[in-house]
Amino acid sequence: MNTKENTFDLHLISQKSETNGHTFSSYFLPNEEESIIYSPNTNNINIFIGTNNSGKSRFMRELLKMENWYFSKDLYSNIRSYYDSIKTLFEKNS
Repeated sequence: MNTKENTFDLHLISQKSETNGHTFSSYFLPNEEESIIYSPNTNNINIFIGTNNSGKSRFMRELLKMENWYFSKDLYSNIRSYYDSIKTLFEKNS
C-alpha cells in the first residue's frame, strides 16, 4: 500500500549539477513549467510508464549515474546535523 508514511522525495540535482541545464532538465512534472529537481512520492519500488522513446530508459540511466542520492528525510537530517555541529563550534568559541 502506498501511503505518505512510506514515500519520500528523491532530489535529482547532484553536487556536480547546476540548477539550469542539469541532467534532468528535459523532464517535467504534470502541470509544471520548470523541469524537475526532485521526484515526489518515490517509493522503494516505482513503475515508469510512457510511450516508446519518451525517455524512460534514459531517465533510469541518469539515475544510476548519480554519485549521491538525496532523499528528503536524509537531506533534512544532514542539514540538522551540520547545523548542530556549527552551533557547537560557535558555543565553544564564544
